[in-house]
Amino acid sequence: MARIRTVKPDFWTSEDIAAVSRNARLLFIGLLNHADDVGNGPASARGLKMKVFPGDADVTPAKIETWMQELDQELIGLYDAEGKQYYHVMKWHHQKISNPQKPKFPSFTERSRNGPVTLAPDSRDSIVGKVEDSAKKSAHKVVDFYLTFKKRRLQGPMLVTFDKFWKAFNYKKDRAKAADAWLDIDWPEDREAKNVLFGKILSATKAEASDRRYLFEQRKTPIYPEGWLTHKRWEDEG
Repeated sequence: MARIRTVKPDFWTSEDIAAVSRNARLLFIGLLNHADDVGNGPASARGLKMKVFPGDADVTPAKIETWMQELDQELIGLYDAEGKQYYHVMKWHHQKISNPQKPKFPSFTERSRNGPVTLAPDSRDSIVGKVEDSAKKSAHKVVDFYLTFKKRRLQGPMLVTFDKFWKAFNYKKDRAKAADAWLDIDWPEDREAKNVLFGKILSATKAEASDRRYLFEQRKTPIYPEGWLTHKRWEDEG
């Protein structure tokens, strides 16, 4: 059930708000209303269409997906849990909740730019955490890692480069499977050659993200990150 939320006067002059389209701003206010009392809610485009734009025939689920991608990162965080996608309103602490109710949806923990942190347990988006490296217990070293869909650890430089790919691709679907595809790339042993390949992949990734809006406008489903990596789409000619 939707609840009354606060929109402060400085909302309208916020740089984060000004950076997105007018329709994305309206959608964001709708997300505030339909989030639970910890700031989480279902990210189904069809569901949001009925909740936020019920009388607008020109608003399609594809358009809502585009606006959600605009909001992602700075204003909301999209995440997968228990087989469904959800959103979390960033900076939720600005909301003053009277008689807060228990969370209705799986919890969200931000993956900060400074490194990974723990996501919701049992999330399809997998588990990011910190574990003690058993080989270096005496030094008490802690190793950041990401557990992929196949339960492999993505860590170190591979995790850093994957995070850059994931942010640039900007279509957050099945992160854990995409992580497996990242590990399966035939990376060169030579460091310089590896950097060249990564640069090529990242450049093609940004082009893919830029072109994706045209697919949404045509009501077509974009390729998921896993498929893009598996089929080596960075090798396609422009």
